[in-house]
Amino acid sequence: MDLGIPLPIPPVVDLRVPTHDLKLPNFQPPTWVRIPVYREDVPDVAPTKTEEKEEEPEAKPLPTIKAPPVDIPEGIFNTIEVPLVGIEIPIPPQEILVTAGTTASIAAVASVGGTLAATAMFKQVVKILNPIIKTVLKKLAKAKGKTLPTWSRQRLENKRKAIAKE
Repeated sequence: MDLGIPLPIPPVVDLRVPTHDLKLPNFQPPTWVRIPVYREDVPDVAPTKTEEKEEEPEAKPLPTIKAPPVDIPEGIFNTIEVPLVGIEIPIPPQEILVTAGTTASIAAVASVGGTLAATAMFKQVVKILNPIIKTVLKKLAKAKGKTLPTWSRQRLENKRKAIAKE
């Protein structure tokens, strides 16, 4: 009884895998060949007497820094003398520094907290208003006689646009 199915092909017993004849690369480090330079070939670079006088600038004394006089009230500010310059710099008292640091840190905490709260509130408003806006737009489109695509059609169109951009 012949069904028209061909007989299977007999397996190949002698399977030879070809080998490659590639040689490993070898590395030859570069060699340095010194270029001979003779004294006769080098021009004279010794400065003449006129050049020596022009090249030697006279040693000028460094200018002294003089700070403008400042009236510092006694007892309110402490002063520190800068070691190399010799200028006295007034430093505000500890109470003023603590107040300034506290004010700056409170302002930073308030701004970060306000930003986080506003972000969370904005997300909640978007969640609430998004369905309402969609419903209103659908009713307006229906009143004008236009049909909006379904969610699946919108998703398919967005995928096609994304593929087209690539």
